[in-house]
Amino acid sequence: MADFTINVPIVELNVSNFDGRSYQELVEIIHKSSFCSIDFELSGLGESSRCSSVQERYESVKKAAQTRSIVSVGLAFYVHNHHKQQSGCLLPFDVYVFDAKTLCRENFIIEPKAASFLIKHGFDFNHLFQTGLGYSLDDRDKIQFPKYPSQFKPADVQIRQVVLQIIRSQVPIVVHNGFCDLLFLYHHFYDNLPDRADVFQQNVNDLFRGGVYDTKYISFDSEDLSCSYLSYIFKKIHRNNVIKQASSAKHVEILFPKFNSLKPTINIPCKVGRKFNELLKGNNISLQPCLQICEKFAQSGFCLDETNCVLSHNVDDVLDAEYYFTHQRNSDKRRKLDHEDPENLNPDSRTKNDMNSSFGHRAGFDSFITGFCFAYFLLTHEKPDDSNDLCMDGDASDFLESNFNIEHVKNRLALMKRSHPFCLMKSNFVKMSTEHMKKSSMLF
Repeated sequence: MADFTINVPIVELNVSNFDGRSYQELVEIIHKSSFCSIDFELSGLGESSRCSSVQERYESVKKAAQTRSIVSVGLAFYVHNHHKQQSGCLLPFDVYVFDAKTLCRENFIIEPKAASFLIKHGFDFNHLFQTGLGYSLDDRDKIQFPKYPSQFKPADVQIRQVVLQIIRSQVPIVVHNGFCDLLFLYHHFYDNLPDRADVFQQNVNDLFRGGVYDTKYISFDSEDLSCSYLSYIFKKIHRNNVIKQASSAKHVEILFPKFNSLKPTINIPCKVGRKFNELLKGNNISLQPCLQICEKFAQSGFCLDETNCVLSHNVDDVLDAEYYFTHQRNSDKRRKLDHEDPENLNPDSRTKNDMNSSFGHRAGFDSFITGFCFAYFLLTHEKPDDSNDLCMDGDASDFLESNFNIEHVKNRLALMKRSHPFCLMKSNFVKMSTEHMKKSSMLF
């Protein structure tokens, strides 16, 4: 029986290993990528407030970006492996995952709630302050790109330069719920944010010329996904993909090539859940939940009282219950999870999932699972072709748009509690800012 675990090797970038050689290797990976998924860890997002308009929401996040910082940058580069594509039953990608600890040199606010959340999920602030890659807002006006490694100076090797290289390459960008991430990226690594949201839309549309794809927005279009938080989407899609793999149907295959100058420092296993794995092996096992599931967690991936809440906060339990009610229980007897009586469930009579299905909370890993979700979306939206071959002509954005029906989700970002997305579209009525036009002329 195949092993459906994905072991994700992650390279942590810090002051001890980020030099001219590793920077050059990173640039080479960027320029061969089919798409790049990005995730940030932030020192806070400010006070949550009810915003009646997109402009108010923009101003709220802009204020947070000006006073908080990016403490970790997760980057996952997906490179379509056209050699393995020849088998016909695969959509294969070589994947390179990085987690860069970043330290803003200007004063910034660390919110207690944000710090507590990050520490709870394994973030080490001592490690950040000792080894984090420094960046300064004062450097945003410096745009220079040496052509040869011999021309590199220590000042050239910065995390900001990596971000600018991603922009220059015009590789498609993938985010999850990425509205805040894009505002923070713009302010911390590119330029001051414009006052108006519609001007920001025009600037970002011009900046990311390969397009931006938001997996949270994409999830709204899927009837198979009942929730839109990242860990749920990834684990559900991972299960769907291994079902395809087990039945020899076309599926996403992930490969992790070796680096030349860098070594992975973290390895995170992604499993499909013990009970579901037993089912894949052909064992006759019920996925009926052994524990009552916290409904708030099941719906949002978050429980305000998680420390004291005795209910299950395990995504695998949520997915097992979904499968049980959909496939294993008679449809006329289905009922909601919160109506199950836990006294009637014997936790010792069934295979149990791990008590905690969390992977920790690393920007690098989150960027990987964001990219994996997008890769599976590509698989399910592949344009029909009798030859099973993908068109390899053109750049990365051409590769995506030539082979997959994805135009309807391009440049659309999910907005919290709003039915319409934040669209990064060119407008005849709003102009890009003068500052952006001047700076972008030096980028491209």
